[in-house]
Amino acid sequence: MSKIKIVIIDDEDNDLEKYSGIFSIGLDKKKFIIEKISFGKINSGTYNFENLNPDTILIDQQLFISESKDQILDINGVTLSMHLRQKYSDVPIFIFTNDNIPNIKKSKYFDSEGYIDEFFLKSNYADKEQISESLLIKISEGYQKLREKKFKSIEDIINSLNIPEDSFELILEDLYQTIPEELLDDDTILYYQVAKWIRKILMKYPGILYDEVHAATYFGISVDSFKKESIQDFFKTAKYSGPFSNEKNMWWKSELSECANNFMDPEEFMMPYSEGFQKTWQKKNGIKLDPAVSIYNDESPADYVCCVLNKPVMMKYTLKYHNDNRPSVMDEARISFKAIYDDIYNSQQIDPDSKEIYDQLF
Repeated sequence: MSKIKIVIIDDEDNDLEKYSGIFSIGLDKKKFIIEKISFGKINSGTYNFENLNPDTILIDQQLFISESKDQILDINGVTLSMHLRQKYSDVPIFIFTNDNIPNIKKSKYFDSEGYIDEFFLKSNYADKEQISESLLIKISEGYQKLREKKFKSIEDIINSLNIPEDSFELILEDLYQTIPEELLDDDTILYYQVAKWIRKILMKYPGILYDEVHAATYFGISVDSFKKESIQDFFKTAKYSGPFSNEKNMWWKSELSECANNFMDPEEFMMPYSEGFQKTWQKKNGIKLDPAVSIYNDESPADYVCCVLNKPVMMKYTLKYHNDNRPSVMDEARISFKAIYDDIYNSQQIDPDSKEIYDQLF
């Protein structure tokens, strides 16, 4: 596997030296190369991008624009990212900044086309000891594995996900309802669009893949119980191992169901998974699993996850909520009464079907 070349672009020489040094010390030199570029060279037109060949690009948001007659660009980090994305479609591009990230996203320059993979605060990358396990590096490594696939069609992309054979047809049917139109055109597959689909749709919204909170709650057990070695081994065929699986542990929902269906006794099989699975587990293994406890009213087993707090909750203590643009095939977004009472919500995003209940309770 070739080395990952990380390019840092900044107008502040002190920051260039500081962070290129932190990355150089904190990362394995056998796996990474760090290159620093002063924005002054880009702005004056003296830097030749043809020789760049990056694997990851970090760009500061506030790029100082001098009043020199040599100035050729009226640009900031976001707009430079959009320019570089036209040249480099197969590498992650990050805004690496000291600025307030929410304010950047509200600005007129914000990247509405998804050219930028993530926004990172520089202050979170000041510790060389934690660089190698950071999200920035995990995404860079994920892109490297993505580039090795050499996609020529949507079928190639789907095959890279390593879908379990037992659940392949079920998962495939749902997958096609989430794939953006641009990925269905075999002549124009761009790797950053593949990454965006996997990271920002497939892995972000529960329904096809589950993180550990959703997987545990699906079976009515606590996250700590789900993390037990015996449970992890039981569900190992459901573990997601496709691109960007290094970012966080995830499981195929359909394969989780398949594993449970083959395990549960007829009596428990007729129950919801949140009740039947742990009953069967205790009966067959003599081990009681801790239940998922609802974040509102402390009842158990919780059978849903609050889309705002990402915590287990009883579905009866939730309302339909529209705070994102998840595909319809994903699990329905529901907000817990806890989040509403804590005022962590927007009343305009309550579903009309839930308005009557909302008005009565709140």
